[in-house]
Amino acid sequence: SDPVVVGQILSQIRDAVLPKPSPDESLAHERVEDALAAQRTVALLRTEARLHKNAAERCEVVMKRLHDAEQRVAERGEDDSRFRRSVIQPVETELEKKIKLAEKKSKLAKQKESEFVYLRRKANSTVAIIMKDTEIAFNKAFQAVLYSLNGVQSANGVYKICSDIDQYHKEKKTNNYRQPVPEEFDPCSPEYLQWLREEASMLLDDKSEFKDLVNYIAREYNGEAVLAPIKGYKRTVEKVQEKYSGDSSRILDLARGMVVFDTIGQLSDALKYIKIRNDAQLSTTANGKPLLVRAKDRISPVFDASKNTGGYRDILLNLCFSSGHTVELQLHIASFLDLKNRRGHRVYEEARSIHMFNEAFTKLSYNWRVDSSPEEVEELLDEIRSGAITSLNLDYSEALWSLEAQSRLAEAMNAKECRLQDISLRSCFCGDDFLVKCLPLDDAELWSPENDHGHVGRVVRLGSKLHEGTGGRISSLGITRLVRYLNGSLRVLDLQGCLDLDWYENCGDGVANALLQLAEEMESDNFLLLPQLQELNLKSTGLTPDGMDTLQLLKRRGHLSRVNILTDDKLRTGLPRCIEKTYLGSTIIEH
Repeated sequence: SDPVVVGQILSQIRDAVLPKPSPDESLAHERVEDALAAQRTVALLRTEARLHKNAAERCEVVMKRLHDAEQRVAERGEDDSRFRRSVIQPVETELEKKIKLAEKKSKLAKQKESEFVYLRRKANSTVAIIMKDTEIAFNKAFQAVLYSLNGVQSANGVYKICSDIDQYHKEKKTNNYRQPVPEEFDPCSPEYLQWLREEASMLLDDKSEFKDLVNYIAREYNGEAVLAPIKGYKRTVEKVQEKYSGDSSRILDLARGMVVFDTIGQLSDALKYIKIRNDAQLSTTANGKPLLVRAKDRISPVFDASKNTGGYRDILLNLCFSSGHTVELQLHIASFLDLKNRRGHRVYEEARSIHMFNEAFTKLSYNWRVDSSPEEVEELLDEIRSGAITSLNLDYSEALWSLEAQSRLAEAMNAKECRLQDISLRSCFCGDDFLVKCLPLDDAELWSPENDHGHVGRVVRLGSKLHEGTGGRISSLGITRLVRYLNGSLRVLDLQGCLDLDWYENCGDGVANALLQLAEEMESDNFLLLPQLQELNLKSTGLTPDGMDTLQLLKRRGHLSRVNILTDDKLRTGLPRCIEKTYLGSTIIEH
């Protein structure tokens, strides 16, 4: 009956029964270790180079003073050769030595950095395959939760509560979360961290407020309560140094507990109860101190789980009790936690260690010119193929005006290891032909939670902004293919300035009609159209009032509920302008 003991027993059981790493996982681990070893060597060489450079700078300061002294000796008419030989020359020798050492270490660091980039790419290509499989499994589990009884309503309720909590702390300017710091301690000292760990351990005692709350929630809302041991000292120190610059008062998850639920409805009800207790405490406490100091919503559709957590979803709450100490309470869905325990967390840790969730490493902008060197282009395509980048901006790349370049890009995107989630191809003429190449899907195959391609394409920009008429040529068939492939994951679809494949303008109406047809097909299977879509940009696409009415109809039927639809201030009326076309035996010229 003791959640702490339950947590320890479950950990032992998992270690005993979990499957051993597969050959792919073992290879990925080996390559990650090689990349991390190279990274550590680079960091060491850079540190040594910096130390030698600092020593050289100190020598230069001394040299300046010695030269001033030498000048004063010469002004007095004394023989300065002895002074130069015995004092200045040794310092000059030391200065040259430090400068050479600094240059040597910098050069070695640069060489080793090239090796690290190569090893990281190799590790990426191995981890990315496992990551994609894990992300797909997580995404399927999420779709099953979302389409369960009252799943969407419960997810929306979670989003509303977490948003209200964040908004409250922003308005009160109380979102600078810290642990209490007694006057006798420095928050950066080891003594303070030790005191903090002792305080956190008291919150896991039998009669603590935290333990009582966790047990009550589990009992009342059909969950399973587990209190984890205090966060390990080594991991705590690493986190404090990496994220908080040594300030231990900013770490809020030393004491942790979790409640696991079978359904998102149970989780939502438990969160509502915590919110009610928080509101009651605000109204009855003299200083209005809240129970809930932070809520991380990582379960509603607006959260991009693949980009941030490798697909895993949960709710993270930070609760502040009467002692002033803040703890972390995690609310989990059993199906997600099962996947995480089997392999998800292990893969996530490996991916995080080689910066697969760090935008500084995974975001790339490149102008692919006609005269770009073959080496540069091949390196770009290698980055895409290996899964090293997740966000790619190729806006205004003239080379992509050719079908050959589009084919090379699509081929790289179709690599098994590719993890591209955000692609911007504004003013690149990428339309139906490109979509057919980069989305290898049978036109008759409709999206479903069991057949989801949510590991790619969360943000797709195919329009134009600066150069009118250079957006993609997209027909309703192209949009149908795009939505069928990415329905469960697409977050932003930017078609500003896109043109219809057949008509010169009026792409917007084609998009609206294609979405309506897809919605009708999905309604027959009780699915939602684009449940995670947040922005649909149809500016300069010739959208007419009829097309806008179609989009509003979709909203009334429960689709596109959170979508911000961007359109022109004045919708097009009358016939669309078109190039000369033969239609039903008659010639239509520009109108």
